[in-house]
Amino acid sequence: MKPHLVEAGISVDDRGRLTFANSFSLAGFERFYTIQNHSTGFVRAWHGHQHESKVFFPLRGAFVAGAVAVDDWRNPSKDSEVTRVVLTSDKPQLFVVPAGHANGSMSLTHDALLLVFSSNSLAQSKDDDFRFPADYWDK
Repeated sequence: MKPHLVEAGISVDDRGRLTFANSFSLAGFERFYTIQNHSTGFVRAWHGHQHESKVFFPLRGAFVAGAVAVDDWRNPSKDSEVTRVVLTSDKPQLFVVPAGHANGSMSLTHDALLLVFSSNSLAQSKDDDFRFPADYWDK
C-alpha cells in the first residue's frame, strides 16, 4: 500500500461547524495523540515503523506532511520518492501512511494542531522505532 489521502468534509449550519471523515474506519488503530509545534516551520522528521501504520488529520491550521517507503532500515536510500501533502483544517483530509514508511511533518501556521492515529500500542511502537535525521529526505 502507498501513502494516500482520504477525503473528509465540513458541514456548517446555524449550530456551528462539523468536520467529519465518514468514509474512514478506525478499525485497527490502537491509540492517538496530537502534535503542536512551538513555531511555524518547525520540522519533525523522519520517524519510521516497519509494522506500524499512521494516519494524520489536521485539527487546526496547516502542515506539510511527507512519507517515504524505507528500502533498508539500517541504511535507506536517500533517493527514495517522498510523497508530500499539505494538510489543512480548511479542507480536511486524512493522510494514511502505511507500515514500512518513514514520516515527517512541518507546521505551516502558528496555530497548527495535528491529530495522529497509530495502529500499534506504545509498547509495540517502541520495539519498531526507527529515526532518521530531519534532512535525510526532502520533506
